[in-house]
Amino acid sequence: MPRWLEFILALLALFLVSPLFLVLMLAIVLDSPGWPLFFQRRVGINGQYFWMIKFRKMPSYVPPDGKGITTRNDVRLTRVGRFLERFKLDELPQLINVLLGHMALIGPRPEIPKFTAFYPEQWKIVLSVRPGIIGFSQIKHPHETDLYPPGCVDHEKYYVEHILPAKLKEEIEYVGKKSWLLDLKIFGAVTIALLTKTITVRWLMVHLTHAFMLLSDTLVSVFSLVLAFHLVFQMGLPSAIYPSLKKVLLLSLMIRPAVFFLFGLHRYPISSAITAGYLLTIIKASLYSSLALTTVLMFFEERDLYLSAHITDALLLPAFLTAVRIGYIAIHDSFLASGFFRSLGGALTHLVILALYGMMGFFSFWISHMIRMHQLNIALLIPKLWAVSLAVVAIRTGLALFLWPPRAKTWRSFFGRELFRIAHVSLIGMGLILLVYLFLQDPNYSRLSIFMDTVIFSVLASIVALLWCLPQMSTPSQPAPRRVILLGVGIEAELLLSTLERIDSDAWKILGIVTDIEWKRYSSISGFKIIGTVPDLESLFEVYHPDLIITWEWMTQSDDFPFIQKLCEKHGVDITVSPTVSTLMASGRNLYAPPEKTQD
Repeated sequence: MPRWLEFILALLALFLVSPLFLVLMLAIVLDSPGWPLFFQRRVGINGQYFWMIKFRKMPSYVPPDGKGITTRNDVRLTRVGRFLERFKLDELPQLINVLLGHMALIGPRPEIPKFTAFYPEQWKIVLSVRPGIIGFSQIKHPHETDLYPPGCVDHEKYYVEHILPAKLKEEIEYVGKKSWLLDLKIFGAVTIALLTKTITVRWLMVHLTHAFMLLSDTLVSVFSLVLAFHLVFQMGLPSAIYPSLKKVLLLSLMIRPAVFFLFGLHRYPISSAITAGYLLTIIKASLYSSLALTTVLMFFEERDLYLSAHITDALLLPAFLTAVRIGYIAIHDSFLASGFFRSLGGALTHLVILALYGMMGFFSFWISHMIRMHQLNIALLIPKLWAVSLAVVAIRTGLALFLWPPRAKTWRSFFGRELFRIAHVSLIGMGLILLVYLFLQDPNYSRLSIFMDTVIFSVLASIVALLWCLPQMSTPSQPAPRRVILLGVGIEAELLLSTLERIDSDAWKILGIVTDIEWKRYSSISGFKIIGTVPDLESLFEVYHPDLIITWEWMTQSDDFPFIQKLCEKHGVDITVSPTVSTLMASGRNLYAPPEKTQD
């Protein structure tokens, strides 16, 4: 390609991508402090050195003379750097090198000096032309990082011995056939390769959860805003409100996803429990997004901000975001417990049973309204009831994830835990149904019918749970659960209780918590009561008859621990001492010692 044409095309490309340049430079600086551009010495035509310009992908404190290869999932890459590397946007500043005459648009990719010391005869041919932004070798492999095998340790050695020879062979082939027509073919082929091999199925699967979480959080924020306006204007939204609400929703779609992304809410794994730290992050992200939204609205000269609606939204949003994540945990645990991921038959059975709960909700809804109105044809004349009934099916099907599969293995656990869970989920469903009526702005709903619907659905769900659990409860060979008392109220106790609550097994029963701090006597942790203090242990043994005491090593340092040990020996109670989190983090010992080999 003629030099004058390359100069014009590079100048035109720089003009077109200049807004993207500014955005990327700002993102790089905000992500990690330092100059957004990176200069690296490369070998150009006839072995002459030049400084190649790239966007900085790594923190500024990373030494420039370190490892000369960027590997797959390189830990040195910043958050923005990973994006630049994947989509090759870090190469855009090389257009300046084209204007300066150091590089061409199409040509062999320039290399750092230490790699040109290998295979000198091949490099002599390759360096007879100016290096380019786009190379012939990128057609087959636009991402060299994907060529390294899993578990590769010495990437530079692998690059020199396996990747570089094939790369040089292709670049020598280009030098021998170089023409402007070939340059156009390379440009088109590399563009197609980048589009088809960058956004791969594997890449999508890795980022699908993050994209889904960000999308769901955005939809939840829209729902929160709309509900807040409906709660403020309980008699129905006036027509004059719609233009303002439309503007608020449009701005929220631009502002709130960006705030959620900056706070990292999208990185929440569906299978994880909600910790206090993550809950605080949700609250902060919600408040900052609400503050940013109202601030932007003020700049748009929105005189009437409907402040009460925005305050209501700021209070609702963190609750909804937390509730959605609790729902994701319920979906994950329900699928895992039912064997959804093990076989196609198990997955289909699970989906059919969830649909059955939805049909039960539909049945209970219409039965309750028919009893209330005494005539079926009157119900058929009310179109809003049909819309509500479809919403009821969706609500009951979704909430069934908290009910299925039932886990009771004894009559006591069925009446004490399973029925309570059914009543709890049914009441949540009743509240969501009331919200549906609020959205439809129908003040003529029947409170008695909604209450009867909740009762009928609870009875039907209890029958289904009983039929499922009955074979397990009639099995006489089930061992009695171990009766456990926790000794200590540290963070380890909270983590253990939250874990046991999610496992929901009948192999143990938490009787309560014993504390060595007197003023915490009447408190509770994760819903479990503190049943006494250390001096009360002997009386507690006589009342609760525990099988096991679980405590932590910081309790062994107290003056009361010898008394606790003697008491456990006296009553035949086992005691387990668990290491603390700080001990596990500070320990340098090999906790797993393989068995010693014995000689025959």
